[in-house]
Amino acid sequence: NAEYMGTTLLNHLTDISVSDCPEVKQILTDLLKAYTDSGQYFTLSECPKQAEHCLHMSRLMVLQMYLLGQGARVIGLSAAYAKQFIDRHNKFREAYVISRAYYYTAYNWSECLYTNVIVQGDFKFLEDFMAVVPVEFNLLDEVALRFKRAKLRKTNGFNVNSQQIANNMSKLIDKANDVATQYKISKICDLHDKMDTLLKSKHGPMLRDLFLE
Repeated sequence: NAEYMGTTLLNHLTDISVSDCPEVKQILTDLLKAYTDSGQYFTLSECPKQAEHCLHMSRLMVLQMYLLGQGARVIGLSAAYAKQFIDRHNKFREAYVISRAYYYTAYNWSECLYTNVIVQGDFKFLEDFMAVVPVEFNLLDEVALRFKRAKLRKTNGFNVNSQQIANNMSKLIDKANDVATQYKISKICDLHDKMDTLLKSKHGPMLRDLFLE
């Protein structure tokens, strides 16, 4: 069927360089058609998971076409290399396409957020991220633990830009939906000035009741 054809073509493409040439463009075009046709077939057959997978693979083909000539391969990756690419990539919308193609469950974005938002200070990345993925406690908790480890070891920028990185972490904490989460994450990060600011706010009595008494 069309999906089998797509898999066969994809296996072939992993054996050649991803370069901006007619041969590669044609294979990617054939892959896009194969996954599009498969997605339509699975939709009509009421197989939503397979249809969704084909949709995400179609988007991956389009992204690979866009990246031709830039030396970036996003198809035919191992799970480990896909994760490495996503965590280091500085364009969220592209990283999201890759994550949906390779990971069928929710992706752990903590490393990617830490690198792009906390270390690099890229809040456009965060804006794009929040349009798709909610900033919940578990995610903030993992970013905070990475922040704390880097702070203790003086790695990932802390040796030269510690104050800016702390400011970036504080801005990320502000994106939490509730003040209790903001306080808990600030405490994990040892951001004492931020904790004091929260305690002096209108939410102070509630925070003291929850955490200090």
